[in-house]
This record gives sequence, C-alpha cells and structure tokens, in this order.
Amino acid sequence: MKHPTATIAVFTFGMISFISVLASGNENTTPSLLLGGAFLISLLTHSIIVYRKQLDPVSYLTTMYFVYAFTLPGIYQLRTDTFYWYNNSVRRDLLIDAAFITFTGTLALMAGISTTKLGRLFGTSFGSTGASTARPMPAKRYDRKRASIASFVISAICLAFIILQLAQKGPLVFFGTREMANLLLSGKDGDSGSAFVKTICSAMALTSFTITGIVRYWAGIKNSLTKVSIIASVTSLSIACFPTSLPRFWMIALAMTVGLVLIPNVLRRKKGIFFASGPIALFSLFPFLSSLRRGENLDASFEIKNPFDYLLHGDFDGYQSMINVVVLVQNEGFAFGGRIISTVLFFVPRSIWSGKYDRTGAEAADSAGYLYLNISMPLPGEIYADGGIIITAIVLFAIGRLIGTLDSIYSSPGMTLGSIPLSSISILIAGFVPILARGSLISVIGGPAVAISLVAAWSFLYRLKIRRT
Repeated sequence: MKHPTATIAVFTFGMISFISVLASGNENTTPSLLLGGAFLISLLTHSIIVYRKQLDPVSYLTTMYFVYAFTLPGIYQLRTDTFYWYNNSVRRDLLIDAAFITFTGTLALMAGISTTKLGRLFGTSFGSTGASTARPMPAKRYDRKRASIASFVISAICLAFIILQLAQKGPLVFFGTREMANLLLSGKDGDSGSAFVKTICSAMALTSFTITGIVRYWAGIKNSLTKVSIIASVTSLSIACFPTSLPRFWMIALAMTVGLVLIPNVLRRKKGIFFASGPIALFSLFPFLSSLRRGENLDASFEIKNPFDYLLHGDFDGYQSMINVVVLVQNEGFAFGGRIISTVLFFVPRSIWSGKYDRTGAEAADSAGYLYLNISMPLPGEIYADGGIIITAIVLFAIGRLIGTLDSIYSSPGMTLGSIPLSSISILIAGFVPILARGSLISVIGGPAVAISLVAAWSFLYRLKIRRT
C-alpha cells in the first residue's frame, strides 16, 4: 500500500518549515538560496521514499538527516547570520563556497538514491510482491544446522566479550548515565581506547541480535541452538546497549535494529505514521534524550523548546563544518584519498602510521582557528576534503546508489543463500546512517566496521566445512 496522505503531510510540513526559516531573516541571500535548493531536492526525495510501498529505511534516514538536520538548520543560520561555534570566527567570505559544495553533494546523493526508486515508484522490488511479502520466510534453501551453529558461535563470542568488559570496567560504564560512563572511561589513566571498547561492545550486541533475529524470525529456524543464540544476543543487547549510557545516535541504531528485525510488517503497514512523525521526534525527542542522561543522575523532566532556537544548537553544526572544510582545503590542500584511507584503516595506531589523518571535522575546526574541536563533518565535506567538487559529486552519487541497493535487499522477498548476511548489513547500516552522514567518519566508523566484520564472520562460519578424521 502506498502512502499518499503521509506524503502530502511530510511535503507540506517540509515546505512550511522551509518558508518559515527562509523568512526568519534577510542575511546571506545567495548561499541561502543554494542551501534552499539542496533542501528542496532532499525534501522531494524524502517524500518519494515516504510514498513508496517499500519501507526503504536507509534512504529514509539519510534523506531525513539532509532535510532536517543539515540543510534546514544551515538556511536558518545563514538567514540570521548566527552560528553555534565561535560565531565571530566564521569566515563569511566562504559562505557561498560552502553552500555550493553542499548543494552539489546533496544533488548527487539524492540523484543516486532516486534512480533506484523512481523506476519502481509504481511497481514492486525485483518485479514481484516485494516488501509486501510477509515474514517469517521459509528456510528450505538453508542448511538449518550450519546456520544455527554459525549464529550460536557469533552470539556466544559477543556475549563472552561483553561480560568480560563488564567485569573489567564495572557496571556503571554500562548501566550509568552517558556522562558518568564517559568520565569513568576517560579516567582510566588516560586510556582513550576504553571508549572504543564500549563502542565495540555495543556494535557486537546489535550485530549478534540482528543475525540471530533474522535466522530465528525471518528464516524460521527454531531449533535449540537458535533459541540459545536468541537468549545470548538479547542478554548482550541488554548490557551493551542499555539506553541511559548510549549516545543518542546509538539509541537510534538500537531502535531501528530492533524494529526492523522484529516488527518489519508493522513498520511497513504503519509506515506513513512512523515516517511522518520523524521531524517531530527529531525536534522533541533529541533534546530530551540529551538532558535525560546528563550528570550523575537521570533527569526525566521534559521541556518543549522553540524549534528555531534548537536550529542554532551544536547538534546542527553541519553547514558551519562545511565552511571550515573550505578553510582547511585552502590552507592544506586536498588529501587525495588520504582521509578515506585513514578511515578504512582507522584501527591502525598513529604510533605506527604517523601520517594518518585525524577527524576531518576537528582538523577543519582547528584550521578555522577554533579551540573546541569535537565538531562534525557531513559526508559532502568529508569527500570534498579528499578530492574536490567533481570527486564529491561522483562519490556521493555512488553512495546514493548503494543506499538504494541496501533498501532493495531489505525489501526483497524470499530467503536465498546471501539473504541473512546481506539483510543483516542493510538493517545495521540503516541504524548507523545518521551518524555516518553527520561524521566525522574516522571517529564513527568503528561501530559499523565491527558490525560488518561480524556479519562476514557469520558467513565464513556458515560455509566452513569441518573434516572428520
């Protein structure tokens, strides 16, 4: 079932937001119009995603970020000439450059996504019943025993590692507030790796749950090993992804993963309601989650904030980071692939690789003269710093195509040999896509990398043949 009512609501809300923000001031007309073009292209793609039968979770969250967390706040900051970080240090002479890079990158990304959707806008995925196919699906094409053993091994390894870290780092790291967990982790003799270990635990728990959930509920494998795997993965999730200690983007990943694994049909039937309520959740739930886990104790007080004031918050610093990356390139030149290589090889310590790049957002902020460097860097800025505007357009178009492909994998009917690992990856990337889009990539790639590695390990174990002597 398509969702015309929800689509009209989403598009109307977006246009009202756009007109309101555009009319909020009269500064910086040219860059505002460029960002406005990026906003409208993103909103149109976002509306197409909402209209379609298929769930398209990766595309939805990607376009959601570009519409409401990147371009819309950028327009408001331009029209009011107010920026969150070191307002007086912002290079006003580079506003048009940053807006043009944002427009070009956004256009390429949305074109990549749209080309995977428009051809099937009135049809179904893979020329069949597509996303309307009910779960669970038969597992007759699988070796049930090997799939169960592989899932059991992965879930057992994840649970063992998480319990070991719980014993070593203490329960407050996992069950306290996020601020308390950060203080405890950073206080262990300056061990910066402790925070990454917590990230590894969260990624392992999400991946274990995703794989075992698909094996049990999608493929319908209900033997004893699978039941034990489910118990182990839920236990891992309860420890490593306890909500009070998670960053907000990890809470999105947790909610998306659990929902996409356990209730795909509910999400599909109620897609219009869930997707239309996205902006409301962003501007109300995000500030609440931020205050909930600050300090040593939970603060569950809820305060309705002015959305315009929130658009000037550090959560929406994407456009300001785009200005900074122009400064970075002017000062240091393009990295010519060095940043993406550093991201892929994020696990290599700088003591071994002295030329490894730091977070792009931090380097750009430092180049712009900021003292606080924990600043984001959206995808267009990441790629621009590596190779310029043409490379940005080409790479983001390819990423858009990949995003559409991941959606098709999730919505495709039937279980084939590659369905469990590929569906797992599509679900996990859907959860991680907001933080990947916001960046900086090298600081957030660890979780997705661990998740994909575990999925690859499951595939290896499934295909592993043990010789009997």
